Amino acid sequence: MNRTPLVISIVSLFFALTGAAVAGQHYLGTATTAGIASKFTRAYGKTVQGCDPNRGRCHPPGSLARCPAGTVVIGGGWDYGTSTLAPAQNDAVDWNAPAYGNAWYVKMTKTASYRAIAICAR
Repeated sequence: MNRTPLVISIVSLFFALTGAAVAGQHYLGTATTAGIASKFTRAYGKTVQGCDPNRGRCHPPGSLARCPAGTVVIGGGWDYGTSTLAPAQNDAVDWNAPAYGNAWYVKMTKTASYRAIAICAR
């Protein structure tokens, strides 16, 4: 039985994981909570009111969270902002993705308010 592919796979996996660990340590520094937290920040978009799709045509606004200068967007999402309304069963996320190179855009069809959140790295 030829074990060469298995050996090559294991060696490749070792180098891939080692490289990721070295890069992570270089970028994040020591793995302390304060050290990691100082590398990231959150940016919030404007809280917008969704619309009720049962009321006819629905063109809900979107919310855009822009990362501050000197940072890059690495992820994002949304929350209900200051809304006290519970999420409706028919809530629909139309768009939840990076936008414009350094921001996070969210567009939803729903009845409660929401806002975009961008996770930014220095």
